[in-house]
Amino acid sequence: MTRDDINQLRSFPNPPLPAVKVVESLCFVFNEDQLIKEKVGENGTKFKDYWEYAKKFILNDRLLKRVTEFKPDYIKNLNKNKMNILKVLIRQ
Repeated sequence: MTRDDINQLRSFPNPPLPAVKVVESLCFVFNEDQLIKEKVGENGTKFKDYWEYAKKFILNDRLLKRVTEFKPDYIKNLNKNKMNILKVLIRQ
């Protein structure tokens, strides 16, 4: 993945579902999920907009460095709740 790929991904106003699931997973893996504020949808339901957050804070020039320097052991130390969420995201 190059900087151009990341910029192209960020430019999607309505990204494909797999892209949304990947950035949502990155938010959990990078322990940034708690920073995302809830929004209220048109039907009144609350949700977290991982895509908008990721465009600002995940999908940037640092992403490649963060991924290459990521320690796999960190996944083993995730709390059970986050691990369950990641398992669901992977299966989708």
